[in-house]
Amino acid sequence: MIIWFVNTSHDSSITQYDTVTEKIDYVELEKFHGHKHFEIGPLNSSTYNKNHIIFKNRKDLSYPNKVFCHSLFDLSHSQDEEKSHHLDFFKNAHDHTGHFESVEFRTQSKKYAHHRLHHLSSAYQSPFKKCFIFSHDGGGDHTMSATSSFDGSNIIDYEEDRDVNSYGNLFNFIGLMSKHYISNSYDVAPMSVILDLAGKVMGLSAYGHKLARENVPEIDFYKMLMWDRKNYKAWMGKNKHLLWDRECHNINPMKQFERGTNFQSLKRKFIWSHDNEIYHSYAVQKAAEEWTLEYLSSKKIKNQIEKNDNNLIITGGNAFNVLVNEKIKNELRYNVFVPPDPGDQNISKGLCIQYMLDHGKNVKQQTQRYSTIKLRDADIFKDHFNHWQKHQSAKRIEFSDVVNILKNKKTLGVVQEHVELGPRSLGNRSILCDPSFTGAREIVNTIKNREWYRPFAPVCQMEKAQDFFISENFDHTEHMSFAFKAKEHTIKNFPSIVHVDGTARLQTVTENSNPFLYELLNHFDILLNTSFNIAGKPILNSYDEALTCLAETALDYVLVVKENKLYLFEHVDL
Repeated sequence: MIIWFVNTSHDSSITQYDTVTEKIDYVELEKFHGHKHFEIGPLNSSTYNKNHIIFKNRKDLSYPNKVFCHSLFDLSHSQDEEKSHHLDFFKNAHDHTGHFESVEFRTQSKKYAHHRLHHLSSAYQSPFKKCFIFSHDGGGDHTMSATSSFDGSNIIDYEEDRDVNSYGNLFNFIGLMSKHYISNSYDVAPMSVILDLAGKVMGLSAYGHKLARENVPEIDFYKMLMWDRKNYKAWMGKNKHLLWDRECHNINPMKQFERGTNFQSLKRKFIWSHDNEIYHSYAVQKAAEEWTLEYLSSKKIKNQIEKNDNNLIITGGNAFNVLVNEKIKNELRYNVFVPPDPGDQNISKGLCIQYMLDHGKNVKQQTQRYSTIKLRDADIFKDHFNHWQKHQSAKRIEFSDVVNILKNKKTLGVVQEHVELGPRSLGNRSILCDPSFTGAREIVNTIKNREWYRPFAPVCQMEKAQDFFISENFDHTEHMSFAFKAKEHTIKNFPSIVHVDGTARLQTVTENSNPFLYELLNHFDILLNTSFNIAGKPILNSYDEALTCLAETALDYVLVVKENKLYLFEHVDL
């Protein structure tokens, strides 16, 4: 029997469990659809009919006998017609042959709580047999933070903290305010845009050290909003207790908005200067770092982490803040693990694990970096190859040819068979280039159409990391989850992968984690590694998308690694 577990919020995902083989398959739906942060929303019925095709026509996803849906919405409060449409959507997805059960967060036990599912999914991906878990995000089940312990098989001592506010919400707010650098093309921001704002604020914050005075009162102000949701709500609703009366940042931001219920309905006007945007990005990032260190070093939390052998898992959307993660590891000296997919995409896997535990199944811990689901057009690769061989350029090559391409200052889009889990390139959907040559950053930025202030990540072999970067340790660094300080010679020799603040979001690889990329790094100390997509799109998951990028951008080559054979595609202007 096949059972599906579906997360219906933004970053929707499906986890498939085979009760015979006990195999778990998992995939993010944005990589089926090509729409970033794709959402199967129960309150968005207009998308149901056209989107259920992903369930009915996927040859590599078996038809289930059961479908479980975990919704972040309270369906009991939605209109009857909407609720009925939501249920019919999943029933129609497998031609009425299966059994459907819906898990709605207001009507079920804490076992299906949003943050608890974050904890389960992350714990079962970790190497820890015993650990403390901290989740923090923009809000699930009206809770933005929770803690628990993992005893090797289940979550215990689960506790939600309903008082604190998510610093991610403040990052989103700063992003919406920053019309020059971050969200200049939107008047009213949809959720798919809002979810990318925090990462942009983090990138822009590095330039704030040039503007920040020795005393930055906004840091304490933003921390106050993080510690107490009541303060945050008062600030958002009544414009009280603001510190916006200082020299270059003297505008009360809330007066510039037309009031609304959330970020999606805030009508933004032209507000801050360029320097304002950088300054407040810097302040909110520093506040996030200080707040998290204070929270995790508080007596209660510290005692619980110590009882769990100093092992700490960080999960939830805010776990994507690599600067915060590195601060925790270096200053608190905890053994920190961040899964490759700490955001809402891991909820369906947590739901699957909880169901298995409830039914007496033995679920094994396993770090899963890549989905086992095939590329969307995997079955017609030969057609792509033959077409490009006839009309452009496509050929079989040897490994030495790949090395020469990169040493000749060319950019290479790599497609290996299984796509990464989470939003970061881990070598299977990557654009690679040699970061030692001048202009590498600008060339890749042109290909991806990204903002100039956002950093690119380096990748190196695990055993070489300490030669180029500074950190308390380089454990659990395969997922681009930490921002390391670069050594002076690294900054000098590889400027394209070092951010303006001297940090780099490093990915390390081992011979087991990614054999192809590891072998390639035998010929390079460091490579620039960025996700194979263009701005605003998720990591691609089809040969067609890769070849379209090759045809329409400044990318030099696409390399397909398939069944240990190498296929090179080149765009030729005819």
